[in-house]
Amino acid sequence: MDIFSLSTNSLFSNLRDCELEMALKIKKRVSYTVDFSKVDKQVANVQGFKDYILRHFKAEKRGLKGQTSSLNIDIDQDTIRLSSRNIFAKRYVKCLVQQYLFKKQARDLYKVNKTSVVGYQIRPYASE
Repeated sequence: MDIFSLSTNSLFSNLRDCELEMALKIKKRVSYTVDFSKVDKQVANVQGFKDYILRHFKAEKRGLKGQTSSLNIDIDQDTIRLSSRNIFAKRYVKCLVQQYLFKKQARDLYKVNKTSVVGYQIRPYASE
């Protein structure tokens, strides 16, 4: 009986450790960058993308657009940095960039490339 109680206690302590780890992950800030340096300024610019993000970003999975209270947007010349208290996928940033390019009718001219673990760069397609 003592062996059973020890194994259940260790099982529950492992569950508590997992819950604590999940709570620590939620507190973590995520930060992604998008580089617009190779994009023609008349087609798409950083300030326009910032306005697009402020209107279309969904902070939670409820589907409400414009929920940017936890989102910080920093602009440095041709680079925009998105950081948040809430975790969101890097893929979501790529999707927002592609939607913005489609809205500007530049999706056929530019592609979104991964530059690092936390960043994307918008580049023109190779001319043939």
